[in-house]
Amino acid sequence: MAQMGYSDAADQNLSQEENLREIQGQVNAMKSNLDSVQKEIEKQKKTADGLRSMQKEYIAILGIFAAVVLAFTGGIAFSTSVLQNIHKVSVYRIALIALVIGFVLVNIIYGLFYYIDRLVYKTEKRGIKPLWLTNVILILLMLVLVVGWYFGAAEKRNLRVRGEIAAMDSGGQSVSSPLNE
Repeated sequence: MAQMGYSDAADQNLSQEENLREIQGQVNAMKSNLDSVQKEIEKQKKTADGLRSMQKEYIAILGIFAAVVLAFTGGIAFSTSVLQNIHKVSVYRIALIALVIGFVLVNIIYGLFYYIDRLVYKTEKRGIKPLWLTNVILILLMLVLVVGWYFGAAEKRNLRVRGEIAAMDSGGQSVSSPLNE
C-alpha cells in the first residue's frame, strides 16, 4: 500500500509538473502574443499620426487652391471692370493698370504655389528665379511706360500719323481713318 501511495504521489508530482510546463508554455505564448499586439498597436498609432498629418496637409492645400482660384477670379473681375472703361482713359493709364494687376496676380499666385510646394515636398531650398525674372520684366515695362508717358510718345505718334493722313488727303487721295475724327 505504501508503494501505491508512493506511486500515486509520484504520478501526482509528474502531472503537476506537466501542468506547470503547460501553463508556462501558455504564459510564454501569451507573452509573445502580447508583444506582437503591442507592435501592432504601435504601427496603428504611427499610421493614425501619419493620417492626421496628411489630413492637415490636404486641408491646407485645398485652402491654398481655393485662395488661388479666388485671387485669379478676383484679378480677372478687377481687370474686366478696369478694361470696360478703356475708352475713357489714356493708353498710358490702362497699360500701367494692366501691368500692376499682372504684377500683383503673378506674385500672389506664385507665392501660394510656392507654399503648396513647401507643404508637399517639405524642401527648404527652392529657387525663385522665375518670379524674379517675371518681376524684373514687369517693372521694366512699367518704367518704359512711365518714361513714354512723361515724354508723350503716344501723342507724338498720333500727331505724326495725323500729319501723314492730312498730307495724303491734300495730295488728292481720299483716306478715311478713325484718327481723323
